[in-house]
Amino acid sequence: MRTTVKKTETEVEISVFVPLEEANEYFKKAAFNLSKEKPIKGFRPGMAPFEVVKNYFGNSAILDEFLNITLKDTFNKAIKKNDFSYIGKPKIDIIKLAQGDDFEYRITYPIFPKFEIGNFENQLKITLPKKPEVTEKEINQEIDYIINSRAKIVKVSRKSKKGDYVNIDFTAKIGGVLIENGYAKNYGFILGKGSFVPGFEEALEEMAANEERRFSLDIPSDYQHKEIAGKRVDFEVKMNAVFERQLPQLTDSFVKSLGNFNSVKELKKSLQKGLLIEKTNEQRNKIREDILTKMRTIFSFSISPLLIEQEALNLLDNFKENIQSGGLLWSDYLKKMETDEKKVFEDLKKEAEKRIKNFLILEKIAKEKNIEADEKEITAKANDILKHYYSINDALQDFQPEELKNRVRQEIIYEKVFNLLEKIVGYEK
Repeated sequence: MRTTVKKTETEVEISVFVPLEEANEYFKKAAFNLSKEKPIKGFRPGMAPFEVVKNYFGNSAILDEFLNITLKDTFNKAIKKNDFSYIGKPKIDIIKLAQGDDFEYRITYPIFPKFEIGNFENQLKITLPKKPEVTEKEINQEIDYIINSRAKIVKVSRKSKKGDYVNIDFTAKIGGVLIENGYAKNYGFILGKGSFVPGFEEALEEMAANEERRFSLDIPSDYQHKEIAGKRVDFEVKMNAVFERQLPQLTDSFVKSLGNFNSVKELKKSLQKGLLIEKTNEQRNKIREDILTKMRTIFSFSISPLLIEQEALNLLDNFKENIQSGGLLWSDYLKKMETDEKKVFEDLKKEAEKRIKNFLILEKIAKEKNIEADEKEITAKANDILKHYYSINDALQDFQPEELKNRVRQEIIYEKVFNLLEKIVGYEK
């Protein structure tokens, strides 16, 4: 086996040449593996002649097994022989593949671009916001949510009004044709919360149980659902039942029923603390994003197009999974958004490039500043993650031990890098 190397700033191309004599040995091994796994009648396992195996399994099967064992054997040798700072995944292109001839292929591997961090501290300046505060209004909004979430609903015989919980049947049509999600039976919601198109809930006020109404609404042209925006929708609604929502009073007695609180004062203090933590975390994440944005302007380097495509494909797969886990088919989403997968992929490539730059910058700073994670830190954090699983077997369904260890190591190192960067910009927790 011979290799030749072509290196650019962002990628390495390793051409691998396996001469005929070596290739023939791999072909023999391929035939041996196939006939051993599935013996041919009249021959002991693995002992059938090459031509017999080829005729029995077919040429494509021989080539597939040849590629499997040859790449597995020569790939690692080629990579170790040409030691670079590889990142991402390699791309393999077959150049020549035929029995009775030399075998050639090319490995294209993204590499860590070279750039110096220098005295970046002098350039790393961002505008820091004021420390977050929690207002009385925000605390009261949280209390209102708690009170409303514990409301009792009591069926009443009166007509509906804003704030009631109602149960309805409805249809929505345009030009006599039912629109998407334009039909439901026994649909319950709080009247006046704005769950439907503008004007719909107002039209249901003062309706009694079993009453039916027909009305039409002109949907605003800037409405979020494009399929009905700017159109006239005809509704038919039947009020099945009206329920009055009875809200509890904010008293010490009520607060005690919520859990570990003895008074309204304690509840408010706890809510204030929780909201402050939430706001602080949001602010810190925003500051870290601002730091990364600034760092991407400080450091100038190129990224492998192959690496960007790989990351964009990962983002696309995750995006698809999120859309479909929400109950919407990917094809329906594309249709709804009036786009196609190619355009989505091209848009994701921009995000992919940003993420890769962030990763490379954090890795470079960690290396240059000798920032590491020791085994005690890794073990402690890994154990915290494992506590959320019922058993080790459950955890193994999500990741292997070494994978978890590497992930935790990276998280710890990045946290230390961010702590350093926050100190440089003057951010105090």
